[in-house]
Amino acid sequence: MAEEAERETKVLDLSGNFVRGVTLPPVFKEEYRPDLIKRAVLAMQSHRLQPKGPNPLSGRNTSAESWGTGRGLARVPRIKSGRRAARAPQTVGGRRAHPPKMVKVLARKINKKERRKAIRSAIAATIDTDLVRSRGHKFGDAVELPIVVEDSLASLEKTAEIEEFLKSISVLDDVLRAKERKVRAGRGNAGG
Repeated sequence: MAEEAERETKVLDLSGNFVRGVTLPPVFKEEYRPDLIKRAVLAMQSHRLQPKGPNPLSGRNTSAESWGTGRGLARVPRIKSGRRAARAPQTVGGRRAHPPKMVKVLARKINKKERRKAIRSAIAATIDTDLVRSRGHKFGDAVELPIVVEDSLASLEKTAEIEEFLKSISVLDDVLRAKERKVRAGRGNAGG
């Protein structure tokens, strides 16, 4: 199998000018596998789920007992002090027929090698301009992915300086797009 040529990218200064070239690490050569990425994301998201279910005695903690036959009434359990039905799923205040169970396993599993390959694949996908654009990101046509910047970026302290830098490398529109995105808690993404 022929060895692929090392891919280089530009290192930019705070003005957005080319400073030098740098060789990208081998992780950027990984094959893009959206199926694996999706499985890994769903597995990680499932680990946030918390088990839920009612108290095991919900709707059963009552003195209700069936009256048996011979009274012209249904054989549902009835409370001792009257004729009101209880405990049965079809009665008011009765137990749920099939409630959510605490013992249900909500976490999905993924193999360690698959998860690692999915992470490498997701990192490698970030250099594909068309793929990144198709996800809704906005950046200039001259932008070459990945964007690598000098260490002096960490010395910027004012928001205006950061904004000026983002404008100089043509990615400010993407930051503003991310800022506009709003999902109302518990309401879903209504309208957009």
